[in-house]
Amino acid sequence: MVQSNEIVMFIMGIGVLIFIMKNSEELVYIPHHKLLLRSFYVLLGAWFFTNIEALIATQICNIAEHVCYVCSSILLTLWLFRMGFKKEEAE
Repeated sequence: MVQSNEIVMFIMGIGVLIFIMKNSEELVYIPHHKLLLRSFYVLLGAWFFTNIEALIATQICNIAEHVCYVCSSILLTLWLFRMGFKKEEAE
């Protein structure tokens, strides 16, 4: 069963994706922006899988969703570490 909050979250994620695509020139000024964007893309994939799992391949989509959450968290943590080390190097 697809829940309304999961659909809303995915739609909001698509809105953020459109914003990212329209403002991609400005995002290059964020240090290590590629890691941050990859983390978001994988998170968006998790939101996609959580909505699609009610329709087809429940077990596979559920596993894919949770793998995406783990990968997104790892990428975001790596970005945070790189941001912290860059700040220390500047001081």
